[in-house]
Amino acid sequence: MCPCCGTIISMLLELGHGGQRYVEDCEICCSPITISYQVDDVGLSDFLVKPAQQ
Repeated sequence: MCPCCGTIISMLLELGHGGQRYVEDCEICCSPITISYQVDDVGLSDFLVKPAQQ
């Protein structure tokens, strides 16, 4: 869900890299959002989406 406009959005995550952090624009309101996640041996272990300004 976009933290700026509340719209449910979809994204693809590359789980083979141990985790990533990047900024992507919401496809609805065009606000920049920071997406970060971590992957462990079991799978996705942490996922955070927040406005890019924070």
